[in-house]
Amino acid sequence: MANKEKKLALIDGSAYFYRAYHALPPLKNSKGQETGAIHGFITAIHKLIADFKPSNIAMIFDPKGPNFRHEIYPDYKANREAMPDELVSQIQLLYKALDYNGLKPIIIEGYEADDVIGTLTKKFKDEIEILIFSGDKDFSQLVDDRVSIINPVTYKPLDHDGIFEKFNVYPKEFIDFLALVGDKSDNIPGVDGIGPKTASSLIRKFGSTENIIKNADKITGKNKEKIKNSQNNINLSKKLAEIKCDVKNSYNLDQLIKKTFN
Repeated sequence: MANKEKKLALIDGSAYFYRAYHALPPLKNSKGQETGAIHGFITAIHKLIADFKPSNIAMIFDPKGPNFRHEIYPDYKANREAMPDELVSQIQLLYKALDYNGLKPIIIEGYEADDVIGTLTKKFKDEIEILIFSGDKDFSQLVDDRVSIINPVTYKPLDHDGIFEKFNVYPKEFIDFLALVGDKSDNIPGVDGIGPKTASSLIRKFGSTENIIKNADKITGKNKEKIKNSQNNINLSKKLAEIKCDVKNSYNLDQLIKKTFN
């Protein structure tokens, strides 16, 4: 039974760090070290804590190097530029600052922050309300009556009904939606020529991508051939888009209780 008075903030630390880097001008400390992104990050976390008052916090970051999705599809995220040197130089300082304040960064090798957030969501949502702080739409697949996404810019929550209003699919259908439309930011192919409107329409009519492929002959116009010619891409994209919720870990809620954050 979830405790309605307590909230667990699951923070997409890597996304917050990039956002802080791009939002503020360069800053250096007395030793000449770049600190602008750290300053912006800490400021954002202070605001998050003040506004939402979470009882528990987990700060999750992506590990270095490839993850299991690259084994499935070597071109996964191949379109992304490397982390800027100015940001690389600050990451360890940020980890130390967070650790000092009782927010030890959670990093699990071989898995993206998304997968760790998905795992912690599944693990704890029956005990506590979950707030996922990220601008990544992929988290839509995790949303239910105990899980919401909080936009890091507007701080507006996105709940179950909000997902449908925005994408015309329900959270449980969001992986199928991404399998069809793809995701350019992650280099997930999807189906060439199938956009959000067509994807949601197909899902409303047929349900899962498996049923869409099975019933391709019932699809009218050019979309029938698009689906028939893209079965491999659809299946691949679905594997890439699905957030894993079973990453091995030993975290418990007591370890994630919010401490004083300076």
